[in-house]
Amino acid sequence: MIWRNGKSFYRIDKGSSKYKGKMERKAAALDDSVEILVNFALDRNDILKLIKGKPENDGISPVTMEYELQLLKILTIGWGISYFFENTPLKNVVLESFWNRINELSKSISAALTPSLGNGFDYFSILKQRLDLYVKEIGKVSNLSDPGIMVGPLFAKLCGDEFHDYLILSGKAAFHLSLGDVKKYLESVVIDVHEV
Repeated sequence: MIWRNGKSFYRIDKGSSKYKGKMERKAAALDDSVEILVNFALDRNDILKLIKGKPENDGISPVTMEYELQLLKILTIGWGISYFFENTPLKNVVLESFWNRINELSKSISAALTPSLGNGFDYFSILKQRLDLYVKEIGKVSNLSDPGIMVGPLFAKLCGDEFHDYLILSGKAAFHLSLGDVKKYLESVVIDVHEV
């Protein structure tokens, strides 16, 4: 990664990036980058494809699956920001901006759903609860090379059937697709935070 603050550039390489040693990335303001990451988290195209592929009459509610996929996707984008900016000055700045934006959107969702679900519906609290569950599940195995192995079964359990093969694969796929979106985007930009 390349981090630019004011006039200084800091090279932050992670793994064997094809961008290592190059400065071919486009500049992006922090707010613009966060908005793009939030849009990744809220994009429903891959969610709808996974739901369409669900076997019919399997006893799993497509509404529950869609709801859990959206939660997982938001959490994965946040986790991806943290992972790909690990040990960099950008990590906290981008994460804070991302979660503040998600919190704002959660308030709107909560307000819109309160009339039908009743008082006390708090989408952001639900996100935090799911985050705790996924972190706890991933933490059960040390030195885990693919967290998706733990994410898939927990996702299936949250949808109502922890042994449902398609749900396990869908949870794992949503996790990997979302991480891929974050990685691809972050490798393509230089986030300018000199105004922060």
